[in-house]
Amino acid sequence: MSAISHTSEVIFELVDEAIEEVGPEHVVQVVTDNASNNMGAKKMLLEKRPNMFWSSCAMHTINLMFQGIGNLPRFRKVYEKTNHSLSLSMGKHGPWTT
Repeated sequence: MSAISHTSEVIFELVDEAIEEVGPEHVVQVVTDNASNNMGAKKMLLEKRPNMFWSSCAMHTINLMFQGIGNLPRFRKVYEKTNHSLSLSMGKHGPWTT
């Protein structure tokens, strides 16, 4: 997959194919990060499958919040001293993500 451009259209096609393979009656929700290409795919999927839910990954959202907090001058030094990359990526490789 790394050789393929991850456009909204490609992501939509891959997700839609996976849903068809599993069976739409067995899929309730799709979870991704909130990159713009994923949000474009979300829009296409919800047009085709209005009963499906598409959610942003909670861990990705928490990572973005910590990054935002770490960019505040008051917290920047503490944030830079921590091993934030380890703690923030803990959920990245879990069985609940793809």
